[in-house]
This record gives sequence, C-alpha cells and structure tokens, in this order.
Amino acid sequence: MTDPTIVSRKAGPSGGCPVLFVHGAWHGSWCWEEHFLDRFADAGHDAYALDLRFHGDGAPPGPRPDLRRVTIGDYLTDIQRALAALPRTTVLVGHSMGGYLVQRHLARRRGGPGVLLAPVPHRGVAAASIRIGARYPTALARAAATWSMWPIVADRARAARLLFDPDMPRDVADGYLDRLQDESYTAYLGMFVPVRTRRVRSPMLVIGGSEDAIFTTAEVTATARAYGTEPLMVDGAGHDLMLGARWETVADEILRWLAGPEHDGCR
Repeated sequence: MTDPTIVSRKAGPSGGCPVLFVHGAWHGSWCWEEHFLDRFADAGHDAYALDLRFHGDGAPPGPRPDLRRVTIGDYLTDIQRALAALPRTTVLVGHSMGGYLVQRHLARRRGGPGVLLAPVPHRGVAAASIRIGARYPTALARAAATWSMWPIVADRARAARLLFDPDMPRDVADGYLDRLQDESYTAYLGMFVPVRTRRVRSPMLVIGGSEDAIFTTAEVTATARAYGTEPLMVDGAGHDLMLGARWETVADEILRWLAGPEHDGCR
C-alpha cells in the first residue's frame, strides 16, 4: 500500500505543534486547503491534511466500486501512516467522520490533543441515521441498495442543506458541491460502533454549528461531556465548519485553545 496523500503548509520557526487535519465523508484534503492550512501555518503550526484512501480532488463524482468495502479500520491505518512521519505531539483535527476517526484513534493510541468539528457522536451514527432516513427515506434506501453513500449527496440542493451554512451564497456552495465524492458504505456502517471514550487520555476540544443539519446540538454536547468538557457552538454555522463564512471564528478558537497553558509547546 502507498502512503496516504498529504498536503502541507510549513510554518516559520515559532515552534508550535504540527496539526494534522482529517476530512469527513464525501470530502478530501481540499476542504482544509481552502482556509485552514494557511491560517494555521501563519499562526506558527506546520499544517497537514491527508486524503483518506480513494479520496481527493482527483476522485470523480458518483458511485465508486473501489470504496464499497473500505472500512473504518482502513481509514485508521491511513491516519497512523500519516502520523508516523510527524512528532508524537501532533494535534489531530477531525471533521464529521474525521472526528469519529480521531476519537477512535485516540482510544487506541496515546497522542497529542484532539479537536472534533461537528463530529460523528461518540455514541455513533444511529440517531442521525434515523433522522436523515425519516427526512430522506429514498436516498438512504438507495445508499443501502447500492452500497454507496453517494445517493445522500447526489441531489445538490439536499447536499447543500445538509452540509453548508443556510446563508452560504449559491455560487460558493456550487463550487464546493462540484468537489464532493462518494463515501464508503462499509465505513458508514462502522460508525454505528460507539467510541470507548474512557480510553481517550488526550485533551479534547469539541466545536459544533448551531445550524448543523446532520448532528444536533444535544449530540455535540453529549460528545464533549464524554471527554469532560463543554462544546463551543458557533451561531449560524452549518455542518461544514471549515468552509462556511464563520470558518475564521472556528480556526481562531482552536488556535486559542492550543495556546493555553495545558498545551505547552503547541503555541
């Protein structure tokens, strides 16, 4: 197996901890390149974002047979291989499915701080699946029938409602929708498994959006409390916290948290 594809931005000599960004379903490293990599590098952190296997800007839209059997374990291997070349104190930032992967990784291995953005809840995707299935039963049925998560985002209006800020300009949303791709149905099923939160020893920051159409404020709050903290909820933000108009607020809150005394060496 080849190493996962990683894009990076190098910081100056300020000595902040490196940060590895992990994208969620239907996305790739491009979602971090838009704003976050440069912002974190400018703040003194070497910033990296990986493409999980079969993801990235080269991936075509529509169903992908090569994704059907990719598991959560495969994605965890991708993260481990990416981290192998980075310092042990690397900060892991995961969005949505990437947030679930960060939780699972830190439950298995000691590591640096973890940041969860609109994460799959620590209890898994069961509740969210029931909500989305009730609202979009045909799309979820097609996903099960084709063993592909593409039907969930195949309708562009539905994808925009699920992923983006309600006030995102249409031309901006269209640009991001053009870059969405299929996701592994097998990995989706793997996210029904709850995280063993008691095994996580890393400090955690949890951020959600008040207008997230996939995970509720209650779910984000429960996940944060499972790690002994309270969530930061960004008013007006949808699911894709790193792409909406409030992305800078999200980035600055992460940087402020990393600059705290509990993260000495990550400034």
